[in-house]
Amino acid sequence: MDAFSEFRGQRVALGEEVKLHREPVGVEALRAIVALGRTDWVIRTRADGSEDKTATASLVVQRGGDAANVRIEAGESGSARGVQITVLEAGEVYEEAAMRWVQFARVTITAAP
Repeated sequence: MDAFSEFRGQRVALGEEVKLHREPVGVEALRAIVALGRTDWVIRTRADGSEDKTATASLVVQRGGDAANVRIEAGESGSARGVQITVLEAGEVYEEAAMRWVQFARVTITAAP
C-alpha cells in the first residue's frame, strides 16, 4: 500500500524549505511523507564558560509501504528510503495559545543521490 496516495496534508516541492512540527508533509515528486518525531539537544560548556548547544532532529520517512527513521544534526544532511533531508535548524518554540513548547525542524527535502 502506498501511504502517499492517502495523504491529505501539506505537500511541498523538492528543495523547498519547510518547517516541520506537529503535522507531516508530503513530497509530491518523491511520493514520500516526512514527519518530525522529536528533537534532542546536547549542551556542552566550553572552557570559557559559554555553552554550545547542538540540536538533532529524529525524522520518519514513509515511501511506498515502508517507513524508516533517521537522526540528523542541525546543519547536516541524511537520507532514508531515497529521500535526502537537510536540517537547517531544530529546536522548540513556545505556543502561547496552547501554553506549551512545540518542537520543530526547518528542513529542505530532495532526492537522495
